Amino acid sequence: LSNCYFLHFAGIGWSISFIDINTIEKHIELKGNLNIALSPTSYLMFPDWQIPEEELSLDFAAVLRLLSQENDRSITLLINITDTPEEEENLFLSSVAMNLLMEENLEMSENLNFSFIEKFSSSQWEVLLPNVLARIQLDREKLPELDVLEVLEAIESLPVLSAQHPNYLLQPDWNLESDRLAEDLSQALKNLAQQEENEGACVLIDMTGMDSETIALLLSEIVMNLLLEEGIDVNDRFQLSLIHDLRPVQRQALMTQITIISL
Repeated sequence: LSNCYFLHFAGIGWSISFIDINTIEKHIELKGNLNIALSPTSYLMFPDWQIPEEELSLDFAAVLRLLSQENDRSITLLINITDTPEEEENLFLSSVAMNLLMEENLEMSENLNFSFIEKFSSSQWEVLLPNVLARIQLDREKLPELDVLEVLEAIESLPVLSAQHPNYLLQPDWNLESDRLAEDLSQALKNLAQQEENEGACVLIDMTGMDSETIALLLSEIVMNLLLEEGIDVNDRFQLSLIHDLRPVQRQALMTQITIISL
């Protein structure tokens, strides 16, 4: 991308600005050979541009509502596009934002920036993904088709936030004995799964300071036991993600999007 599009809103007035990548403010960095703008807090989304425009508008409106909660820090929404001119995507996005402003009096923060990404190579994805805080999951989305399985797995393993359903963060006490820890996690997941409004929710588990393989194995056992003993299919109810070693600004950003559950 040679340019980034930014939307600016002031009162009921609005404009779309073409900003050359080399003139972007200092707090936004360029990474590797990616000619896009990134903020310290960057999110990634994969809309399905083939669905009807009305449905797509609802998806984008939900995302903008979610991110509008972060008014005090610079954030970037990275939007994957396919086979459609950037100008059209930008006009579509500005139309959704204008509708939110006129219908819900929801004004986009000047700290919220948008960048479109298109046809990234596997090497470009490898540079980008470590700088993404989370993927914003939509009910209707389309992940890129990639030849490198590891890159697709890295995309799918990003922490996930939902724009259309509740988001939770579980904070276990990892110092507990293994049996007690498993019991607490199992009960928390069971309680969430039994609440009807949590279908499609995203549940993040903070594993800072812990070994990811060990925690993944523990969670696999808990999820399997819930299915066999309680008939609760956790994977069918919501999306589980692991987070760890977040920078303070990233952790603060997540706190505005989620309900925290301490175990």
